[in-house]
Amino acid sequence: MSILDTTVGLRMAIALCAAIPAASRADVARYGAWCSSRIGGGGYLQHVSFSPCDPDRLYMATDVGGCYRSDDGGASWTMLHGALPSGDESSYQIRGVLAHPAKKDTFLVAAGSAWGSEAGVYRSDDAGKSFKLVLKGRFEGNDDTRGDGFVVVRHPDSAEAVIASPAGAGPQRSDDFGLTWRSLGLEDVYARDMVVDRADGRNIWIIADDRGDRMISGRVQRKGFFFTSDGGATWTDLKPAEMPREMVQDPVDAGLLHGVFRSQPQLRRSRDRGRTWEPYSDIAEFPAPSGPRSDGTCAAICAGPDFVLAASHGGRIRRLECGTDSWRRLPRATIFEGDWYAALTQPVERHFGSALGFIAVSPHNPRHWVFTDWYACYRSPDAGSSWRLSIEGVEMAVVHVLAQDASRPNRIHAGMADIGYFRSDDAGGRFGCWGRHTGISNNVKSISPCAGSPDRVWATGPQTWLWHANQTFVSDDGGSTWRRPAQKGLPDMSDSGGARCNTVAAHPANPGEAYLAVSGKVGPKAGGVYRTEDSGANWTWIGEGLPEGEGFFRSDIWTTGAEIAVSPDGSLLAASHDGGRLFARPVGSSSWAEVNLPGRSWEVASDRFVPGRFYVSRRDAGLYVSDDAGLNWKKVSEKAAFAVAVDAAVRGRIAFHGYDSVFVSGDDGKSWRDIGAGLPYRHHRNTLCFAGDRIAVGTGGSGVFTSKIN
Repeated sequence: MSILDTTVGLRMAIALCAAIPAASRADVARYGAWCSSRIGGGGYLQHVSFSPCDPDRLYMATDVGGCYRSDDGGASWTMLHGALPSGDESSYQIRGVLAHPAKKDTFLVAAGSAWGSEAGVYRSDDAGKSFKLVLKGRFEGNDDTRGDGFVVVRHPDSAEAVIASPAGAGPQRSDDFGLTWRSLGLEDVYARDMVVDRADGRNIWIIADDRGDRMISGRVQRKGFFFTSDGGATWTDLKPAEMPREMVQDPVDAGLLHGVFRSQPQLRRSRDRGRTWEPYSDIAEFPAPSGPRSDGTCAAICAGPDFVLAASHGGRIRRLECGTDSWRRLPRATIFEGDWYAALTQPVERHFGSALGFIAVSPHNPRHWVFTDWYACYRSPDAGSSWRLSIEGVEMAVVHVLAQDASRPNRIHAGMADIGYFRSDDAGGRFGCWGRHTGISNNVKSISPCAGSPDRVWATGPQTWLWHANQTFVSDDGGSTWRRPAQKGLPDMSDSGGARCNTVAAHPANPGEAYLAVSGKVGPKAGGVYRTEDSGANWTWIGEGLPEGEGFFRSDIWTTGAEIAVSPDGSLLAASHDGGRLFARPVGSSSWAEVNLPGRSWEVASDRFVPGRFYVSRRDAGLYVSDDAGLNWKKVSEKAAFAVAVDAAVRGRIAFHGYDSVFVSGDDGKSWRDIGAGLPYRHHRNTLCFAGDRIAVGTGGSGVFTSKIN
């Protein structure tokens, strides 16, 4: 593969940069008072919809990070999901996006999740400044088949005719681009792909979850490959020997279908409306798949004006000229990824096309292609000869935790899902990948710097590359490198069925001392709080007084909020995220005592400047403070409080996150300012920290945002 290691490759990349100029970083990063930090990683980018009436306008759907718009042909992107409903992450999980054929500012997004209350099809008529829910339903924007096919498609009957297929409800047709809908029957199907015959709109195909039946809202969703020839009046399950995972109609011969299959041969064709499928006579076959992101798994197919493209994991592309029977393997392309941390030229990642899930050809230029990947989008101006990373403005990182460095207040430590440990030294302007391949793993759940020792930082995450926290990590150089302590004295932390540790809290003054929240039923050598005084080599259970025999600390990594806080005087506070209970352990006490406050605990925090001072967010019951190690409490805000942060460098400055806003106080909570307006990702799982004269918000799918406090 050429990776800009030759003069020719470099010149091609420079030419490609100049071909489609990108907006400045400031243009795509600013959302009111908030600025999006530059990270460049996270969830899956899924679909791109070209506007048929404007070659520069594109829309993008993502699995957990909402939707985006490009006004420069895909060179840069702007977040749009700040206008979607707040407080429910389902509206940020986008399964499909479709641009209006004649109005560039009008488009549809299909959003939803298994637990979402605001799922459905949304329509925007102002390029994403506002949205209207036009069809309530469930779309699985973040399930394991999120990259397969389309659930919102155009219908050839008119410019405004579309079909959408919410899970369980079956296909719904609109003749006014989503304003009104009518059912086309076929209920209780979990559609993964739809194709409408451009030559005869009465012919519609639906691939309904080729991986088997499943339950949705208590009803079985039927597996099948369904076809109607009368516009939905009747449906037939074609029951081919194997169902395609997705397919396209030949752009020249309307009677020919091209499909992608899971088994070999992965590319097949049908001449009888999908009833039977046959291999092509001449094809350079993709290698057999061996894993979810293995090179060679054919994962996407699309049509140009007179050709068909099929693409696989690993960024490999095949091309079929219409009227022929031979798929041509395109040569490996020149790739330009700039200074991205996961670029092929960096000694960190090798991810070009590794989880490719979508490919498309511009309707305005048959040489302009795009494909989406695992947290990446690439575009080619020259029919696949060269590719440029096109994620300027796209931030998809799922942030578990943000932590401020007390001695260097502009430094932010960030723990993220999938991409691990990152650090910013400029108050959140840009985050660099510091932890990968330096001793820490891919999912970093908790981070706690030691205020009294600038270079000592604690963290938790998985022992291997999984999605749970069962390992402590220690850094002695401010997060640049990490080591794994022995963890003697802790219960079984094995990947299969062991305990989990989602929170570590460093003692503010003693670099070798830390406290760990361990899941499972409370008891010695089981769940509860553990302490180390020798930098993690040995741990001692100190759970006396916690509800013994009951579960207290969580095991699920997909929740936020610190469960333990430690004061400079050694007093402790512990909260159960799942049960909502709160316990305090004052200095000199060997036992925990329960604290009775209204509401349910979400997060606890200590003030390094005031020994014995703790804060606890109690969700709808507000924010509370204690100045005597948890014995007595005072409410400092009536507003709903989730994440809470105490400035590690400026005394008296605290902040908390409500349902959709951020509140900051500079006088120990006596007065508050709402600075949340314009934040694009507003959800109660957001996390907070201070960074110099800024507040930083870590989100569940759009990375980190910062805003000046004054």
